[in-house]
Amino acid sequence: MPFTRYTKAWQNMRRATHEVLHSQAASQYHPVQTEEAIILVQNLLFDQSSTLREKLNASAATMLSVIYGRKSVNSSFLPSMHVGKPAVTISEAPDKLLITSDILQSLANIGHRFTSSVYPGSYLVDAFPILDYLPEFLTKWKREAVRDRRLMGEAFQSYYEEALRNDVNRGSLVARLEDTTLGSGLTYEERWWVTGVVSVAALETTSTTLAYFIFAMTLYPRVQRRAHEELDRVIGRTQNPMFSDLQNLPYIRAVVKEILRWNPPLPVVVPRIALEDDWYENYYIPKGTAILENLWGMNYDKEVYGPDVEEFRPERFLLETEKGEYELKPEVENEDGHNSYGFGRRKCVGKHVADNALLIGICTILWAVNIEPVECKIDLARNTLDTVNPIPDFQCKFTPRFEGLESFLQHLRDNFEYFKQNRD
Repeated sequence: MPFTRYTKAWQNMRRATHEVLHSQAASQYHPVQTEEAIILVQNLLFDQSSTLREKLNASAATMLSVIYGRKSVNSSFLPSMHVGKPAVTISEAPDKLLITSDILQSLANIGHRFTSSVYPGSYLVDAFPILDYLPEFLTKWKREAVRDRRLMGEAFQSYYEEALRNDVNRGSLVARLEDTTLGSGLTYEERWWVTGVVSVAALETTSTTLAYFIFAMTLYPRVQRRAHEELDRVIGRTQNPMFSDLQNLPYIRAVVKEILRWNPPLPVVVPRIALEDDWYENYYIPKGTAILENLWGMNYDKEVYGPDVEEFRPERFLLETEKGEYELKPEVENEDGHNSYGFGRRKCVGKHVADNALLIGICTILWAVNIEPVECKIDLARNTLDTVNPIPDFQCKFTPRFEGLESFLQHLRDNFEYFKQNRD
């Protein structure tokens, strides 16, 4: 879908995904997002066997529930997507694209392949377009594209067909594409590609944003302390954060806006093509010109955000009341306050679900955990050619904010399981 031109096919893909991801539909995913936030906190505190990235990828898997009918990464799911027989057998260039029995790792690998391929200058043909006329046996990038498209397609088809067999409740995007008129304008192949690509995009961007949030808390303990103060005042320590609490947590909401401004997961977006000749501030843009939107530059505009744009400062979105508390500025109360979700027709279709996942995830982490830096060298250098913002190499430690947290979290998990069993 990101690479499809503005045609009837693209409109059908967009309409199908919007149907399950728009602002009203997003509220139905609150329970699973709350559960995933609790699981993430448990893993951050007590799982010593997984890397931080693996924990964050698992927590970002809510979209798999929306798309494939999955309940949780920690629950039983599609047999070929979990432990056991690989969904796709790889025989070609595993160092380029590896599809394994772990759906989360496979989606992450696919995401990296997508975004590294569109990184400006990744291939010589970007600089010399005439090379595109060479036959395939002389063009490595064409052979790689054909191979990787086949591997991705096989994986997405496998996930799609497993979901059709296993989604008993028929509430997923996959089921709705097959059971309703929602998918009537799409071919069978377009359906599995739409569901697969949306899953990849959600996983990559959400886990990257959560990683930068944790990184920011190690750099700016003042922000963490203020968030803790707000949470203790509004929620206390005898109950976990719920979506109903978020309206009364302006500082937490500002933290989410600021993390998306400060380090957007996609600093630039997929190139767009000018459909007609145009002028912009005395620049002539011929029809057919590829245009890259510099989201990073927009988010760091000093005329909009002030001279301290490089600082992580949620207060830029807030007004301080006479009581010394905060409220969101009116202009960002119902707006993003940043440019990280893109613009126009191609604005991120999953922004409402993504925002909710970040809000409840970050809120729950801050409510339960102290995040402290570990003395080490922090590497902020970009080490890959990738349009996704690279996660910095840093270390931190997580400690419970209050006694009895471990048993309280397990109690919440047990309640979630009891509710799901009785509902099913």
